[in-house]
Amino acid sequence: MKLMFSVENNDLDSEIAEHFGRCPFFILVTVENKEIKDFEVIENPYLENHQPFAVPKFIAEIKPDVFLCKGIGPRAITALSELKIDLIYGCSGKVKEVVNDFINDKLSNSINVCHHV
Repeated sequence: MKLMFSVENNDLDSEIAEHFGRCPFFILVTVENKEIKDFEVIENPYLENHQPFAVPKFIAEIKPDVFLCKGIGPRAITALSELKIDLIYGCSGKVKEVVNDFINDKLSNSINVCHHV
């Protein structure tokens, strides 16, 4: 299973970013047998030039099974849904902690903390 996160830094100790589309990096984590098998850091090509729907389309090209973030706007939620990407929002903490919570079925959509909505 591939989990994708919006993050502030480029490792598994990175905090989940405040907003999914305005983060400097994404991390794609591969989980097998309830363990982190591998991860890949991907720079956000739209960080400096944020365009509506560009980030969801970029994410769809990577084909994660689930996208996890802290805050996300309603248009992005709709776009990800239309692109058939499962979404969990309201996540906070370090990537490796959130992966562990996901593996142990401790995550569900929480309060959307996106401040620009």
